[in-house]
This record gives sequence, structure tokens and C-alpha cells, in this order.
Amino acid sequence: VALRPTTLLSSWIPVGIKVTPKSAFVACYDNQRISWTSSKETTGEFECVAPADTISSILDVFKDQGIKVETGRGRLRVTSKMITVSTMMPVEDDLPKLEDVMEKVKAASKEAGDTKVVPKSVLTKFFDNARSVLGKERAEIVADEGMTVQSSTGKVTAKIEAGTFKIDYEFFVEAVSKAPPDVMLRVVGDSFLSVGTQVGSIIVAQNQ
Repeated sequence: VALRPTTLLSSWIPVGIKVTPKSAFVACYDNQRISWTSSKETTGEFECVAPADTISSILDVFKDQGIKVETGRGRLRVTSKMITVSTMMPVEDDLPKLEDVMEKVKAASKEAGDTKVVPKSVLTKFFDNARSVLGKERAEIVADEGMTVQSSTGKVTAKIEAGTFKIDYEFFVEAVSKAPPDVMLRVVGDSFLSVGTQVGSIIVAQNQ
């Protein structure tokens, strides 16, 4: 579920993990995107929010080991029989709380929308062609009667039926990269676009 941070807003992006006796929920998120997955096979009592890079590094270090994870006083401590890792946690005051993220996912899952299925190969070909007009500014994808990327250096348009939405180019490319061969796109008004992934979904706020 990991997403790349938007460097203009923050140098890191959090992953929130909440495990209850009934299920587990994992999400990587910022103020514009939520990439999430859930499972009823993993149960227990645990909650943690940490940088995605930190979680990834911990999984690499403690691969195939039983671990104990503790959080508190701005620190994350992970212990196994062989290794102990302790790291400072960044301040997350400007980011949504994990509880709010879970509520947004729950609400978004219930929203009715316009659903389209587009071959991933068609979208990736469009992205490849669009790179010829990308500049330093963040580009926007406009989908209506086709799909268009326009910048100060030019415009690329393709006949792709994907619904009607406006979305950040980089956000859309990253979401599609995590999708299966048939990409499910669900547009909810002018609010957000949901992209189905291999393990869950990515919700991206539309440009206004």
C-alpha cells in the first residue's frame, strides 16, 4: 500500500496500522490520497502510525522473525530475540488521524459512483506518450470524452473511456501501477477517484 510522498508538502508519508480482535487495517495516506487494505485473517490488539520508509525498513530487518512493537513518547521500538531497533517518530500534526482515515475509507466504500474497467496496458501506453509533454510543473489528467494530459509544452489525447474526472498525473500513474491487468476505476462525482489495486484500493481526491 506504500505511496511516494509529495515532496512539496512533506518529505515522508505515514502508514497507519490498526489490528483488532476482528480484523486488521493498513493505510498509507496524506491529505489527498489513501491507499488501503484490510484482512480478517490477521487479528489482535495493536495500533501504530509510522513513516512508510520506516515500516518498510523494519520489515526488511526483521523478515521472518517474531517481533514485539511498542510506541510511546514519540518513539517506535521493535524487538526480536536477536535485534532491537528504536527510532524517533516524526510529528504528524498536519496529517489526518488514523481514525479519520478509516472513517473516510468506510464512507467512500459506500458511495455510489460511475465504474469503468480499463486495460492496464491501454493506460500505461497513454502514460508513456504523455511523458513527451511533461514539464517541471505537476500535470493534470482530464478524463471526459477521452483522456488528456496538457502542459505548457503540448497536449496528448487518447480515446479512453474511463469516466469523467480531473486528477493529478503522478497520483494517477502511481495508483494504476499498483492495479491488476484490468483496472477498475470508480468516479464519485467531482469528489474522488477510486482505483482498485492487487490488495485493496487507492482513493485520490480530484482536482477542483
